[in-house]
Amino acid sequence: MEDWIAGLIGALVGSTLTFIASYLTLRFNYRQLFAQTVSQSRNCWLNKMRENIAIMLAEGRKNACSYKSKEFYVAKNEVLLRLNTSEPLHLMLFHEIEKIEQAKDENLYNQYEENILKISEELLKREWERVKKEAKGER
Repeated sequence: MEDWIAGLIGALVGSTLTFIASYLTLRFNYRQLFAQTVSQSRNCWLNKMRENIAIMLAEGRKNACSYKSKEFYVAKNEVLLRLNTSEPLHLMLFHEIEKIEQAKDENLYNQYEENILKISEELLKREWERVKKEAKGER
């Protein structure tokens, strides 16, 4: 009878430990998958932002003080749609992009373009730092 009770207790303890280990493994794997998914999404976001800002500025440069091309507006709208205007850098970039479209002379256009580049560099740098942290599983 005592062997039977010892076997039952051993089975219960073993099952409990197996359950706990499985739960912790699943939780760890979920966090890793989540971090990887978020990192990939942010990386894609970064690449599209970089690409669209470059297209917008290149197309804007062609016609600095006159008619803007369809490509300019498509790239501009792609950038604006990706911005989170509750964040200060995003809001600053939004305002500079709106200004560049209205530039009446080349000097003013150059100033807005330079501002857009500086803000974009800082914004993209911060987002890249987030990607690296998330890839490590940090928050």
